[in-house]
Amino acid sequence: MLSGMSTLDQIKENIKTSKQSLPLSDTERTALGRAMEIYQESAPLKQGEIDQYKGHLYHEPR
Repeated sequence: MLSGMSTLDQIKENIKTSKQSLPLSDTERTALGRAMEIYQESAPLKQGEIDQYKGHLYHEPR
């Protein structure tokens, strides 16, 4: 699935950009980890609360 790319030029630019990417530095990795923690802590439901709803369908499949 392509998202946000509707022309061949956009796809080529995206490929070019992705080939230039580098691994995260230790500082960037730490910052990303902290951002993930903050995001998860701010969730309205914790994972344990979500698990109780597994297997329930909100909409019947067509």
